[in-house]
Formats: sequence, C-alpha cells, structure tokens
Amino acid sequence: MEYAQAAIEYIAAFVCACAALRRLSLPQSHHLQIEDRLTGELKSKIEQITYLLFLRRLDDLHTLEENKANRLKKPMERRIFPEGNDTRGRAFETLRWSRFKNEAPSEMFVILGEHVFPFLRTLGSDDSTYAHHMKDARFTIPTPALLAKVVDLLDAVPMEDRAHAA
Repeated sequence: MEYAQAAIEYIAAFVCACAALRRLSLPQSHHLQIEDRLTGELKSKIEQITYLLFLRRLDDLHTLEENKANRLKKPMERRIFPEGNDTRGRAFETLRWSRFKNEAPSEMFVILGEHVFPFLRTLGSDDSTYAHHMKDARFTIPTPALLAKVVDLLDAVPMEDRAHAA
C-alpha cells in the first residue's frame, strides 16, 4: 500500500509540475522541452520499477519450478536462472530477487548493474518480442541507498496470489 501511495504522489507531483509550466510565460518550445524532460524522467523511473518487478516475478516462477521438481523428484523442466556462473564469474543463483534483496545496498547495486541487467539482455531467442524489448535494458537507479529503498518497497508489494495462480 505504501508503494501505491508513493506512486500516486509522484504522478500527482508530475502533473502539478506540468500544469505549473503551462502557467509560466515561456515560449511554447520551452514548455515542450521541459515537459519532454519530465516525461522522460518519469518514464525512466517507471521502467526501472517495472524491471525490478519483472525480476521478482522471474524468481517466483523459478521457485515454482524448483518446488515442482522437488515434489516430483525430477530435474527442473524450465530453469530461468541457469546453473553455473555468468561471464564475470558470479553464480546465476545470486541474480535472483530472493537472493540479492538481502545483500548490503552497495553489493546489491553491483549485482544489478554488472550482472542482472546483462543477464536480462541475454534471455529469450534473438527474434522474440522479449529479446526485442530487453536488448536495451539498462540499470539507471543512481545510488545504492535509493536501490535498497525501492527494493524494500517492491518486496512489500503482495504478489503471492499471482505466484499461486501460475
């Protein structure tokens, strides 16, 4: 609930800023440039939150597959996070939401920026819709402290019903 309230407040502030711009006596071209910049900043923030929620969902799906394999005493059919290490030597297991969310902010920041986002860009086949949309995925949260706060807020968003429905 806190996350939803924060999102509403952020969007309300954005709308108020755009309205204030319209009241200024600036040439129309300046209004458009400033509004485009504000829109771009909002889009970037929403995009980062979406990536993080997607990572959380991937971890949920991987956990469901693990549980199914354990229950049936068979190997996992669909492994989202492969076994082994990425090209920089970090275990893919550590790229999961349930793992990196418990790290110190500075370590979490490195994991996401140097490992998780490069991993996201490699998922899917080259001609898939997913690959098309994720090929330019970039981690742009500016500080470890902000990342930790966002991860804590998103971790509190209830998604259990979605995991059980899958």
